[in-house]
Amino acid sequence: MLILNENNVTIGCAIERKDDKLYFLPISRTMPRIFCEFPLIGTEEFSFPIIVNSNLFEVERDRNAIRDNNPVNYELIKVAVSLYKELIDYCSESDMTRNEFNICILKPSTSSIVQDYSYKEIKEHIEKSAIVPIHNHSGGLKRLAFKDNSGNVIIGIPKTKKDT
Repeated sequence: MLILNENNVTIGCAIERKDDKLYFLPISRTMPRIFCEFPLIGTEEFSFPIIVNSNLFEVERDRNAIRDNNPVNYELIKVAVSLYKELIDYCSESDMTRNEFNICILKPSTSSIVQDYSYKEIKEHIEKSAIVPIHNHSGGLKRLAFKDNSGNVIIGIPKTKKDT
């Protein structure tokens, strides 16, 4: 498990060490994304690509979400987003990390202010971070960002849609 902490907020994701590299592992669709020292069952679809924990979250009575209108929750999510950006920046600069796509799976949500903030901030940061591995003929690892700082697409990434 890879964990980052700051101001009573922890983010975490599963990793595997292999051949002196860190491989990010997928997070199960049934895994809650938000914890308040215990999993908040019902946060599996929360707009954050990895696990967030804080014992300061103000939770709903049913313990299935954090309160959207709570300013403390908003500040805690801002810290979590900042930590996540640090993690992505590390991945951009490191040749030790692999499978970053597993920590970039982001579900949009317009159901809450906190989730909307989280989604927009993280999506923009992911798109402009050099985390997409590109085949390099010299054998080294080269990474590019999906978009440049002006928002122009640099590399095309195929998309698929699940048939329902």
